[in-house]
Amino acid sequence: MGEYFKLKQIPDSKLLLTARPITDAYCKAWLSAVYHGLKDNEQFCENFTNLFWSKPHQSRIICAIYQDKYSRQEGESVTAHYLKHSNLASNLQPPLGEDDLISTLISHNPIHVQKKMIGCNLKNIQEARNYLNKMDGGFGEPARLSGQVIT
Repeated sequence: MGEYFKLKQIPDSKLLLTARPITDAYCKAWLSAVYHGLKDNEQFCENFTNLFWSKPHQSRIICAIYQDKYSRQEGESVTAHYLKHSNLASNLQPPLGEDDLISTLISHNPIHVQKKMIGCNLKNIQEARNYLNKMDGGFGEPARLSGQVIT
């Protein structure tokens, strides 16, 4: 958020401009309730982060990263599933290690996909994403191996 304030050059006196990009009704209601008690953008960021990116919220994200499984029925590609979880992981404090994240996200896939990914000896998140993207045949398509849709 601090980068957003710098990019948009929002001075502390224009804190209400912060509400413009917020679309979630709960977030807008929260800002409306606390707005008059906020002295600057930094205090807004701190309060917003404490409420919406708290330790319990991050714990739920970590649980999802470790426990979720890819499911074709959810309508997303293997790559989209991977990107969703790796993006969430990139915002955790402290961040997950890259090796841990890769092995965890590999485990989201069916066993035959896991074996292929492990056999590729993927060294970083970008390599894993590229491999999954090749399996998908591009974004948005369910991953296919040997002509069969991965389920």
